[in-house]
Amino acid sequence: MRARQLNIEFRVADAAASPYLVLGALVHAGVDGIRRGLDLNGMKPNEELPRDLGQALDLLEKSKAVRGWMGAMLCDAYIQLKRAEIRSLEGLVEEQICRRYADVY
Repeated sequence: MRARQLNIEFRVADAAASPYLVLGALVHAGVDGIRRGLDLNGMKPNEELPRDLGQALDLLEKSKAVRGWMGAMLCDAYIQLKRAEIRSLEGLVEEQICRRYADVY
């Protein structure tokens, strides 16, 4: 059977991320891209990826597509949680941040 010869692997997600949220987001993004006929590159000319978690959350908050996949309640809860995470790290130096994450994960 040909299907047994195929394998899909994705290693880009953070090891601390929920595998269920990551997989769900990947599947929904792929299906959405196929339905809308989006270019695989997905970037507009001169468009940059977010440089930090705060910028990524700003984009997430504005995305109607993602809010539709996740549902408003889960999306809002996730954004609130991640913004609280950002606030909890304010004023810490890199070593303190790494130690805090190492303790948690």
